[in-house]
Amino acid sequence: MGRVHALPTAARSVRLADAVRIYLGTIAVANTRATYAAALDRLVADFGADTDVAQLDS
Repeated sequence: MGRVHALPTAARSVRLADAVRIYLGTIAVANTRATYAAALDRLVADFGADTDVAQLDS
């Protein structure tokens, strides 16, 4: 018999600043993290820390 899998629910709003912080925390190499941080900090400055990440997909 087949298995039933729950579909993922739509994510609640995720703040851009939180997404950037979490993502940068996954990068172990300091130089790489610093390079990504420079670009992502500009993204946060341009769009705002409280921007919902889902809105950036359009």
